[in-house]
Amino acid sequence: LISISPGEPINSESVRELRSVDALYLGGGYPEINLKSLAANLELKKVIKELVEEGLPVYAECGGLMYLSNTIIWKGEKYSLAGILPVDIVMNDKPSGHGYSRAVVDGDNAFFEEGTVIKGHEFHYSEITNYDPWIKTSLSVERGTGSIDKRDGLVYKNVFASYIHVHAVASPEWVEGMIKAAKNFKTYKKSKILIEG
Repeated sequence: LISISPGEPINSESVRELRSVDALYLGGGYPEINLKSLAANLELKKVIKELVEEGLPVYAECGGLMYLSNTIIWKGEKYSLAGILPVDIVMNDKPSGHGYSRAVVDGDNAFFEEGTVIKGHEFHYSEITNYDPWIKTSLSVERGTGSIDKRDGLVYKNVFASYIHVHAVASPEWVEGMIKAAKNFKTYKKSKILIEG
């Protein structure tokens, strides 16, 4: 387990540890509380972006999705974040999504098989206001708001980002998917070393 504070520049040891992981989970929370620190932590954004481009599986949930966005507008100020997902976010005064959610996987992604039902809940004051119309999604939202037009599960390379906070007991496929994605990436890294070495 690696814990990195958003307000502190990461040191070389933290970078090495981060580069050694086989999958990354960016959980929910309230990134708006730490937006200045998150935006200023250039090294962390750079390392995560490089790892994503190398194929690292990243599961981003709610606040994690927000962190991977291009920008977030909060209280009239715009903050530049990781720039991995081609979306912009705005914080609202009232919830944009609130309540139980249910979605069905209907597109390729690194974590879930098509047909998998994802159960959880949404509670977010943010919403996507600007996005690349070609953005790939992998979830059809049957109950809840989702990210874009009743869609969720934004996909870029091996990134899966969703506003849904998964209930791990109701959706055991989440744990299985994390393990599978990590194993696949570890195998890929080993084969890459053999080819390049």
